[in-house]
Amino acid sequence: MSVKHVGVGSRVNTRAAAFVVAVSLCVAGVLLVVRSIEMPAWESGLDRPVDKEMTPQELERHLSGGDDFALPPSTATSLSIDAIGVEAKVDSVGMNGDGDIGAPPMFRSDRTAWFEDSPYPGAEGISVIVGHVDSGRRGPAVFYDLGLVDPGETVEINRKDQTTLVFTVTKVANYPKRAFPYEEIFTPTRRAELRLITCGGPFDRDDGNYTENTVVYGLLTDVKL
Repeated sequence: MSVKHVGVGSRVNTRAAAFVVAVSLCVAGVLLVVRSIEMPAWESGLDRPVDKEMTPQELERHLSGGDDFALPPSTATSLSIDAIGVEAKVDSVGMNGDGDIGAPPMFRSDRTAWFEDSPYPGAEGISVIVGHVDSGRRGPAVFYDLGLVDPGETVEINRKDQTTLVFTVTKVANYPKRAFPYEEIFTPTRRAELRLITCGGPFDRDDGNYTENTVVYGLLTDVKL
């Protein structure tokens, strides 16, 4: 079912788009890892609980902008998450030839990518930015520590229109890939929201993939001009 202003935009199927994020984003970075007999030491750090959420009272304090707190479209150029020391360029990805959401190439595993069929960051709706969790034998990638972000911390996104958007994190969760809650994650909204998505959870050596996805929920709470 295609619905306007869900996280992956009005031109793609919500369920299919969420699924391919869970698949294409992770497999590309992980299949390189399983060529070695032993997993690198840094891999074990993903097997940690990350489910965290603001209380209703905390969330209410961040909703003062109301449903109309959204900006005209403009392309994102860079992203920073001070809490985990991330500063990264934001490229863009669309659907690949197989009808899946693309991912940044492995030689650019230090970059993130905005899914161009979702709303621009800061515009009305849920914007989606993806990133690799690891890059095979190169080690941790841009979103390796994404699960360590806590509610109340911020994600800043610079745009071509010279604005800097401040998204306050409202929730961080790991979801099993086999039970990915599409409707919950991409609930339609008139606010400007953000979803950062990468792989998470333990690594399944038999399957050659991570068993979960880490999702960070963000709400636009400030704009720096």
